[in-house]
Amino acid sequence: MVIQITANATRTIDQKRALYAAIARNLADNPGVKPGNVFVNLVEVSPENWSFGDGLMQDGPPM
Repeated sequence: MVIQITANATRTIDQKRALYAAIARNLADNPGVKPGNVFVNLVEVSPENWSFGDGLMQDGPPM
């Protein structure tokens, strides 16, 4: 199973490790995916790289 998450680049290495472990553990519990078969790709971006509509930058310097 491949999971890709895109998020702001704000998490520590320890937080990322905990996230990966929690995802694998939860998928093992339900629906029963073997943890060794879980691949997580965390794509971190700067806050100004987000637009949730209307062609507007959600979090960046004012124009």
